[in-house]
Amino acid sequence: EPVLLRAQTPGKVILNGTSKLIFSKPNLVVDGLLFQKGTITKKDTAVILFNSDKCRFTNSAIIDYNPTDFNTEYYWVLFNGSNNRMDHCYFSGKSNKQPVVQNGEENARYNQVDRCYIKDIPYVAKANGREILRIFGYGHADQPGDDGAFFTVEYNLFDHAHGEGTEIVSLKSNHNIVRYNTVIASRGGLVGRRGKYNTFEGNFIFGKGETGTSGIRVAGPYQR
Repeated sequence: EPVLLRAQTPGKVILNGTSKLIFSKPNLVVDGLLFQKGTITKKDTAVILFNSDKCRFTNSAIIDYNPTDFNTEYYWVLFNGSNNRMDHCYFSGKSNKQPVVQNGEENARYNQVDRCYIKDIPYVAKANGREILRIFGYGHADQPGDDGAFFTVEYNLFDHAHGEGTEIVSLKSNHNIVRYNTVIASRGGLVGRRGKYNTFEGNFIFGKGETGTSGIRVAGPYQR
């Protein structure tokens, strides 16, 4: 059975300061935590770090967890393992370098982000590399084989989630699925930047007159 770490009252257990969470063994579930107005350092890489497999981060939030210096780089969530899930979470206010969510370059497959609400990620001009989700993996360097990240992004709501203003979801690997997401007034678009055999399906994009909205953009072969 999974080991469960759960707040006695969801949303009332507040982690700040330099708090972070690391999944270092398989079959762990974390439920109901609130990370708010803290910060970590660049060497920590991420607030939530999936360093194992078959783990779940659910019903939790990260709000305004930023360094004082914009150039201090870290992710809010980094997947380095496989078959992990993050769902029913809320993210708001990330203002430093690096994406909100990142999938690792190697040994990170079949991960999933679903039913999350990502809101009010400020736009910073000429700050490339601040995607909301950036999915690295096999295919990022146009490798010829048939491996991939096999990442699923589904049923999420992006609301004024600007980041770098170009790519909201950035696929840079093979065999990923982006489906049934809703984008509201967010600069950039859903992008298949590198890789092949990626699928975009059933997404709703409402520009609301926001400058820089761009819908769906794909490059590379065998995209759907």
